[in-house]
Amino acid sequence: MCLLLGLVGTRASAYDFEVDGIYYNIISTTDLTCEVTSGDNEYSGYLEIPATVKFGSRTLDVVKIGKLAYSSCHNLISIIIPNSISSIEEGAFRNCGKLTSINIPNSVTNIGEEAFYSCESLKSFSIPSSVTTIGEDAFLGCEFKNLVIEDRTTYIDFGYTGIGIAHDKEESSVYIGMDCSEVENIVFKNFSHVTLGNNTKAINDGAFKWGDLISITIPNSVTSIGESAFSESNLKSINLPSSVETIEQCAFYDCSSLESINIPSKVSTLKNNTFYGCI
Repeated sequence: MCLLLGLVGTRASAYDFEVDGIYYNIISTTDLTCEVTSGDNEYSGYLEIPATVKFGSRTLDVVKIGKLAYSSCHNLISIIIPNSISSIEEGAFRNCGKLTSINIPNSVTNIGEEAFYSCESLKSFSIPSSVTTIGEDAFLGCEFKNLVIEDRTTYIDFGYTGIGIAHDKEESSVYIGMDCSEVENIVFKNFSHVTLGNNTKAINDGAFKWGDLISITIPNSVTSIGESAFSESNLKSINLPSSVETIEQCAFYDCSSLESINIPSKVSTLKNNTFYGCI
């Protein structure tokens, strides 16, 4: 323990120690934890972060990917993250333009601001059910074709414009394994094909308003469609499950591309401007 304390006290560079080409900062000498950080050499190629790392006579748990740890590592292609990691900090992979593959384990609860900012080669991404917070602009500039938000029962805070821009609006798809009464339009409006998980009880007001939505799969758990939920989207067809009881006003307002829709038998009233502007 004295060795670790002495190292922190005499730190002469941006990191505390290096093992096998990975740089670390010590978080706690009591809990024996550390985080991955940046160092003298730029990370590149295919990397795997260990769950624990030896330093002297001690074994430290690797619990975070630190702020700007891999930022602007232009030749980083793929990285494997262990189940010991609980947080990916601010700007951790910012401007990693060649990053094509990354796993986010179920131990991660936080993805910080701009964590994957401008990772334009990252086409597919899966957000595990453990994540509860996504910082502002965490994925801004990413060009996702496929996004999966694993089934969850807890709320997830996306931050402002958390998901950013989809790559190909005709081909981009998202699976949303959370209740869409918690979905805001700004998060998913760039995705053209949406599948909702069975946790969805309601589609919130304006959830997909003004978006590039072409098709959506709605589970039998949904009972209500909110006001302006799909208004002015590019929706072409929709199959409402028999569980739907309420369709609020302007739900499909000005969906000029909508060609077909079924109204479930439990829906007794169509409110003002539900299909205004539909052909």
